[in-house]
Amino acid sequence: MNLLDEIKPHLKMESSKIERGIKFIKLLTGVGIAYALIHMLIRYTGADLWEEIARANRWLLLLAVLWFSGSIYFLVERLYILLRIQGIHLSRWDVARVSMISFFINIVIPGAVSGDLIKMIYVAKQAKKKEAEALLTIFWDRVIGMVGLMVVATLIILIYLPRILSLEAQYYYLQMAILTVGLGCLLGGLLFFLLLLQSYRKNSSAGRLFEWVHSKIPKKIIPIVDRLTAAINLYRNNLNVILKTLFLSVLNHFWMSTNLFLIGWCVGEHIMQLGDYILATQVGNLIAVLPITPGGIGTRDAGSALIFQALGSQMTKAGVIPVMMTFVILFWRLVGGWFFIFSKSSKVSTSESYLPSEGAGR
Repeated sequence: MNLLDEIKPHLKMESSKIERGIKFIKLLTGVGIAYALIHMLIRYTGADLWEEIARANRWLLLLAVLWFSGSIYFLVERLYILLRIQGIHLSRWDVARVSMISFFINIVIPGAVSGDLIKMIYVAKQAKKKEAEALLTIFWDRVIGMVGLMVVATLIILIYLPRILSLEAQYYYLQMAILTVGLGCLLGGLLFFLLLLQSYRKNSSAGRLFEWVHSKIPKKIIPIVDRLTAAINLYRNNLNVILKTLFLSVLNHFWMSTNLFLIGWCVGEHIMQLGDYILATQVGNLIAVLPITPGGIGTRDAGSALIFQALGSQMTKAGVIPVMMTFVILFWRLVGGWFFIFSKSSKVSTSESYLPSEGAGR
């Protein structure tokens, strides 16, 4: 054994330590940014967070906490349906368990998609004969979730367009940001449905489009495009399932808006309408997708609060409501931590198809 062979294990160990150190630093940085954003938000709005919580209607506050479980149900049901279409028969309890664990992981690792890695590992481990289908299903679940967000954001921005265009000059940058987000969501949603309904043969318009995309985009992005294409090809033959899961995604984003609405009512905010909360929730969630802070904490709050202010909410209420929503989300993420600590893995059965009449989505 030469010297290089002897030191290789030590190099790998040191490399692993460095990687863990970098991840830990990223986590601390994300937590620090989240705390700073919330702290500045509370100071800027002049809100007394703990006093507002103490004066809140406790029954409505309890309802708001429990109401969030409905959002979790929609996400679990969506993944359950998508897995079954690939012949992966996890029970709803198993899907709920891994979903809650991934929900918890999202506050440990910055970004809104880190928990998906946990889902991929768990489901692929359980569905040993269908690892590729399992991994692709988790990716597709994320795509459906994003498209649902785009649909709701596009609709509410179109409805609120006159009001957005009439915002005061001090909100010019917010106005431009909302319009840009709305345009991006509209184009993204249209592209999704175009790709979903098109044929992917090489001589088709969609096929030629993908060939053109492959020749223009950076090489690092090509694998992502390929995975999206493969996902669409697998599921496009089950359009009814796609529409059902997309409906669950849309319903989930509306549900989260009503959750924020309940929190507003429990602290005595009666100026804003439900539509205001829908707009603030969608823009806040789009901001939270950026991998800046764990679970989007702080970034979501700041974005939602700014929209509340622009729409005429009291400054103190605008600062408190998004932060209280974050507390609700954190509560359920900690519930996910309980699953993470005490859950045990279980077996999952697989079959060649979901239903004979629907096929395997290929």
